[in-house]
Amino acid sequence: MDDYSSNSVEYIVEKKPEGSYLTKRILLIAGYILISAIYCAIMIKTFFPMIAILPLIMIWIIIPKTWCYVAAENQITVVSGVFTFTQLYGKKRKKKFLEVKVKDMTLIAPMNDEYREKSNDPEIKKTYDARSSESSPDAYFAIYKNESGEKECIFFDASMKMLQIMKFYNKDATVMSDNLRH
Repeated sequence: MDDYSSNSVEYIVEKKPEGSYLTKRILLIAGYILISAIYCAIMIKTFFPMIAILPLIMIWIIIPKTWCYVAAENQITVVSGVFTFTQLYGKKRKKKFLEVKVKDMTLIAPMNDEYREKSNDPEIKKTYDARSSESSPDAYFAIYKNESGEKECIFFDASMKMLQIMKFYNKDATVMSDNLRH
């Protein structure tokens, strides 16, 4: 976590391999193996010495271009009252998914038994998941309305400083928790 000033915070979490995320990693590794097997089978029938090039092709081209999509990191920043969720794919690529003003959020609460059902509201049209894990003890969610007036929800790992800043910009909607690790 890097601090830029007293009213901003950046929090980056690596997504833990579990659930569908783990399945995607396994399928990608299986794809690497399948491509290698097909390549070897073709080279054995046509031109055997070319098999030595396969590891170089896999290491230099295919793996770095594809693995970053199953080894992503989630970046949450709150700067001057603007909450931003960006996904980082390796060192060169990133994609911004969400940018919303904290004052426009209707609820910022922990994922505990008391508030969990509010994150399952049927009026919520879209959800974003920026947590490191579905079972993260620091999990929070925020509900807000997008530009077209539809309810959306984001799940994220919170830190105490992040919540203090969010409470500064939206005191009524922020529920503080004493159980945070950071």
